Amino acid sequence: MSIELGDVPNGTLQDLIRWCQIARLKILENSADVITAGISGKFTISFTHGGALVDENVFGVFYFPNGAYVTKMMLFIGEVADSTVTVDFLKNDVETSNIATLATGVVSQLTTFATSTQFGVSDKFSLKVKSCGGDFAPGQMLTAVVYWET
Repeated sequence: MSIELGDVPNGTLQDLIRWCQIARLKILENSADVITAGISGKFTISFTHGGALVDENVFGVFYFPNGAYVTKMMLFIGEVADSTVTVDFLKNDVETSNIATLATGVVSQLTTFATSTQFGVSDKFSLKVKSCGGDFAPGQMLTAVVYWET
């Protein structure tokens, strides 16, 4: 299904607000098709850990709207990693031993997990820093992009 919304106006704030109102109405007119289709496919969500990295810090709490299988995680850091960074994801506050790694000397790295982990709609997802060395300064912003599918 596609909905023709037209070009986003390049005018005043009032023009943009009116375009958003029209777009919302067009989407609502077709909402029955959207709702019955449900969410399916492959998705990503990202979480950022601000401040200094500390081993065992937990961040990025999320509940998957229709359940999910977590398959991969990519880690990014604001500068070249001074030491290896590892992050595990938690299911209902319990470590899963699915460790994503960012090696020393790189700024990003993708980890594909050997098996995907299933989350139901009421299962809590979060991330935990497992190792980061001792020389990370505040402001380096570790970002984890989590790949999941329904």
